[in-house]
Amino acid sequence: IFYFKLRRLYLLSRKLIMKKTALVTGATHGIGLALSKNLLSNGWLVFGTGRDLASLETTQALFPNFIPIQADFTKNDDIQNVASTIKKTGLPLSLSVQNAGMKSPPRPLEQYTCGSIDEELMVNLLAPMKLTALLSTQMPAESRILYLTSRAATLKLKEGSTYCASKAALDEVAAIVRKELEERNIGVSTVI
Repeated sequence: IFYFKLRRLYLLSRKLIMKKTALVTGATHGIGLALSKNLLSNGWLVFGTGRDLASLETTQALFPNFIPIQADFTKNDDIQNVASTIKKTGLPLSLSVQNAGMKSPPRPLEQYTCGSIDEELMVNLLAPMKLTALLSTQMPAESRILYLTSRAATLKLKEGSTYCASKAALDEVAAIVRKELEERNIGVSTVI
């Protein structure tokens, strides 16, 4: 009996190793949720992040290969927790989709507070940078990193300074990281 239990554990661990693993940020609604469900339906193991715990739990109930991580990307501790949760599994990360984002209501820059500027830049720019820095070592050759940006990066929308700036900067980060990870054959793209 012990042999069969050990064999079953071995086979289960082999299945997990053979599955492709993805991180999808902002996996509670919209594009992130739809992408997570698509990956899960195609046999991927998905670490999904978001603020909405109920949405994360609903997805986990539907898909046993969904690993929810509640996270608020305005907090460095939550960003660190996402990275450490993934690293603790020891699984290679084949896909990192940096989808989480926020856009504050349109208004002139003079109506922003220091805190509201920090929040928007943290979620849209700094969190994707930090997660890439913390997790790219978990990514084998032929892995992919996708940053969801926006046409606002080039449109220079009136009353959208922080959002436009954060997305423009993310485009530049992606271009630089693409060059840095090219030698390891890790693809980096932006999606508008």
